[in-house]
Amino acid sequence: MPVSLVPTTGSTTDGAGTGTSASAETEAPAPTRTRPAIITPPRTTEATRPATVTGRYHVLESYGDSFIGEVLLTNRTGTGQDWVVTLTYPGTLRTSWLESLPQPTLVQRGDTYTWTSSVPLAASSTGQLRFHFDRSGGSDNPDACSVNGQSCS
Repeated sequence: MPVSLVPTTGSTTDGAGTGTSASAETEAPAPTRTRPAIITPPRTTEATRPATVTGRYHVLESYGDSFIGEVLLTNRTGTGQDWVVTLTYPGTLRTSWLESLPQPTLVQRGDTYTWTSSVPLAASSTGQLRFHFDRSGGSDNPDACSVNGQSCS
């Protein structure tokens, strides 16, 4: 006997006028429609991880058409830490250097400069990443500055 895919109403009337349930032999049970369960993961409060290396931007020297700036890197942890400094500035970079430490690698994409440590910054120490830019638009301040994804102060 073919199976119906149309839901049934559930009861029929026999010859005596009493209501009876439809026979399983004559009709397939009505399909049950259920909604999929919506599972909401429990909310967790992840502790904010402190920045392992922080950076503070400031200008060391300002000239008529250029300036020397610095990102002071600080590692307050008890172990050496790698770091990445990202600076966005529309002027032309003349040169950059890391004072008294092994030099980082530098990648430029448009107005964004990214320096990546070649060795970890020692525990509880600082490093001075310095750069000489031709001034653009009269400002010595970058459009953006971050160390390991955290904004410079």
